Amino acid sequence: MRILFLIVLALLNFNLTAATPDINAIDVTWKGVFGYSDAEPATPFCLWAIGAYKSVNVQSITSEWLAKHPNARVIPVGRMYHANEPDKRFTFVWVVDGDDNLNLELVRQGCFPALALILSENALLIPKADFAAFFKKALVAGTYAIEHKLGIYGQMQASPDQNQN
Repeated sequence: MRILFLIVLALLNFNLTAATPDINAIDVTWKGVFGYSDAEPATPFCLWAIGAYKSVNVQSITSEWLAKHPNARVIPVGRMYHANEPDKRFTFVWVVDGDDNLNLELVRQGCFPALALILSENALLIPKADFAAFFKKALVAGTYAIEHKLGIYGQMQASPDQNQN
C-alpha cells in the first residue's frame, strides 16, 4: 500500500509539473512585479515572493531587460495564496535567459530588496538546493545595490542623528 501511495504521489507531482506551460516572458503582460498570461489566465505571476516591500523602477527595468532578452522564459518557482482571497493563487516566477535572471537584475538595480525573493520551503516547486543557490545570488545582488545606493537605497534619507555630526 505504501508503494502505491508513493507511485500516486509521484504521478501527481509529474502532472503538476507537466501542466505548467512553457511561456515566453515577452508574451506576458508585465505590470510592476506582476505578470499576466493568456496561457494561465487564472494565475498571476509575481517577480517577488513577499509583497510588502517598497519598489521602484520595476516596470522600466523589466521592459529594458526583456528587450535585451527576447528568448527569456518564465520558470514557476513557488505557489503562494492571498490571505484575503484563498481561491486566488499567485505563482512566484523567475524570468531567465541562459544565466541571466530578471529577478536578480531587479534586486541588483535596487528595485526591491533581496528579502522580497525569499519563499518558504513548502511553497517551492523546484528543488530546495536550486532555490538556496539562487537566493545566495540574490543576497550578492542586494549588497551591490546597497553599496552603490541604487533604486530604493538611493532614496533613503539620513536619520536626524546622522545629520548632527
